[in-house]
Amino acid sequence: MNAGISLAAAAAGIVSDAGAAKAIGLGLKATADAVDAISAADRAAQIAASLGKTANYVTVGVTDTAEGIRLVSSSEFALRPAARAALQDGEIAVTGIGHTEVTGVNAALDMGLTPIGTAASRPICPSCAQFLDNANVPPLSPLKKP
Repeated sequence: MNAGISLAAAAAGIVSDAGAAKAIGLGLKATADAVDAISAADRAAQIAASLGKTANYVTVGVTDTAEGIRLVSSSEFALRPAARAALQDGEIAVTGIGHTEVTGVNAALDMGLTPIGTAASRPICPSCAQFLDNANVPPLSPLKKP
């Protein structure tokens, strides 16, 4: 088992080492219904709402993948417990330093997944918009006005 992740944490969708989830063979495969039932932008907003007043300061990101798995990240290193509790089937919490959009895309790539779009609970900043453009990953929520 990889350092930084336990089987229990992986099964709970708390992935501290994004590549480790694949390495330990979770075999996560979301159904199309679970991922496509609600837009990534709406899902990011729903998860952020679980944070109460801090939703105005913490950004939640949702990265959709071609494999049907949604990665959920935060502008903080990890999702807070309330946000983790709001996760649904086919959603995996990932961790990372920096903006949530970058964390989600990088985690997808580290896990061997193909990111096909990223949404955020707050408008996507210009630097993240540029990162997404460079990575050929479309933004799925509004961009911050310059």
